[in-house]
Amino acid sequence: MGETKGRFALVSTYAHLSRNSMERMLTAGFPEFEVENFSVDEVVKRNWRWIVPNMWYVAREFGRKLVRRQITLRPAYFWTTHNFVRVHAAMRQLIQPGRHLFSFQMQSLYNTSVPGVPHFVYTDHTHLSNLNYPDFDRQELREIFNLYGRKVVSGEWRDYAIDFLKDRAVFSVFRRASEMPLYRIVKDPALARRQGVYAVITATGLIVKRGQDLRNVLHVLEKPLRLVS
Repeated sequence: MGETKGRFALVSTYAHLSRNSMERMLTAGFPEFEVENFSVDEVVKRNWRWIVPNMWYVAREFGRKLVRRQITLRPAYFWTTHNFVRVHAAMRQLIQPGRHLFSFQMQSLYNTSVPGVPHFVYTDHTHLSNLNYPDFDRQELREIFNLYGRKVVSGEWRDYAIDFLKDRAVFSVFRRASEMPLYRIVKDPALARRQGVYAVITATGLIVKRGQDLRNVLHVLEKPLRLVS
């Protein structure tokens, strides 16, 4: 039997060309993962039992604007507080820890995050920010995510965060979301001609590995580190 691929969950408000473009990019950049699509629009349409209670919220929250023709029925129906809560609950049934390694959300209107599944919101603002700050390129992210996926499967890591600072990019990994990061994988372009662009740093600030080759630097994390005081 072939080995089951890890999965990304790609969440969008509705099916559109930019979602298809993002799916192609993820598939090309990370061929070792499968991309599973989820559309908020489709989730809402499938759950017809929401209609009656949600229409009450439409009248309560948007009734005046509807009468004044400041908003149409469709966005009013999708933008109620009731709908936001229902969508968040529905996503917890669709996106599951152990099945999905990561979730990528396009647009930030809804909260589709699920506990135990690292969640990344990608918008046009994210793209513009990345143009001005040091970041990890596709190949670097592939190396990091491959390691991260193995660590998630083994139960060693549970969450991550990516920070794009003015002088460096940082990928932090956590055992639990509420804790300090176990390790930080840092890319600092200013050190390209010195100690090395990449470094693995512990929660206490100890640099356990630094170098010019990311794969070689990440190798130090393949086995659990034991720090001797």
